Amino acid sequence: MRWRRYIAIAAIPCLFVAGYLVWRAFPRDRVVPAAAGEAVQIFRQRSVGRLSARSGESEPGVYRYSISGEESVDAAGGILSTSHHYRGTSTISMIPTRCGLIERWQVLATRWTEVASCREQGGYRLLSVDEMHEFFGVRRDVLYRCREPVRPGPTKLRPGMEWMGHCATDDSSRKSRFRVLGFQRVRVGGRSFEAVHTLTQLRLLGTYSGSASQEDWRRRSDGLLLRRVSRTLGSFGGTVSADYTESYEIRILTLQPDR
Repeated sequence: MRWRRYIAIAAIPCLFVAGYLVWRAFPRDRVVPAAAGEAVQIFRQRSVGRLSARSGESEPGVYRYSISGEESVDAAGGILSTSHHYRGTSTISMIPTRCGLIERWQVLATRWTEVASCREQGGYRLLSVDEMHEFFGVRRDVLYRCREPVRPGPTKLRPGMEWMGHCATDDSSRKSRFRVLGFQRVRVGGRSFEAVHTLTQLRLLGTYSGSASQEDWRRRSDGLLLRRVSRTLGSFGGTVSADYTESYEIRILTLQPDR
């Protein structure tokens, strides 16, 4: 029976090698924080023309926000499952363009959202929404092109106002319902500001499907985002399907932007 013991002992290194090869072949996820100063660098590279605010607009620049929350994905029947926790600070960059603004929210190097709009007829028209996510080394950048009515500026919004919108990619779409819930006071540091409280509800269809809701509190004088609560429950289609969830809250830390 001694020969069996020798065979078992000899097999141990083979098992370690096999385990190592499986570990190397198995996709791994990693969280990459946004690099210090990256938001300011992007703002400087992409800003076009003016760097001063127009009437009813917040100052261009990079604002810092405290954040708590996470995004999670569950794919391949639970084999690939992970979460990215949001802690510390995130940024929102107000980037001036030829016709309006890009509002870029970034919390990780691989998680950001850009909302582009143009100013017209005393309000703003949403042009596009660009969403970036990365899990297990696979990036998914979804750019929605939008067809929506002109929204009034923040000083013209009134409780009870609402409208519908529609954005789409080649294989997905998002239908939105935007409502003004009312006015509230929001404290930032030792100061208090009147804010417009709004709710956007989304229905997602196609390759990326599900639902989302976003509550915003924006300073009534210029539309500067003071607070946001966002929740998303969706799924990705394709070769490997995946369930996705995201939930976070942000609050502004700086009223003067970096440039």
